[in-house]
Amino acid sequence: MPENRAVWRLWIDCNNQWRVGPLGPVGLDWPAVEWVAERQDPPVDVDAGVFRRLKHLEQFELNRMARRNDAGNADNY
Repeated sequence: MPENRAVWRLWIDCNNQWRVGPLGPVGLDWPAVEWVAERQDPPVDVDAGVFRRLKHLEQFELNRMARRNDAGNADNY
């Protein structure tokens, strides 16, 4: 879908901008996402629709990382 191209490009460029706590990633660093969005060519306006789509991608990735972590911990029991 053409309307998702900017979101996907922003996601790829921000995929290393995670806030990390003692147990691993907890979410994207949203000020960093805004900074990257402003520097896209063309700049991406992180409006409500872009934010919602990025939040979906963020949650999907957090769930994927948690499942992978859980699977890895199962081997340690």
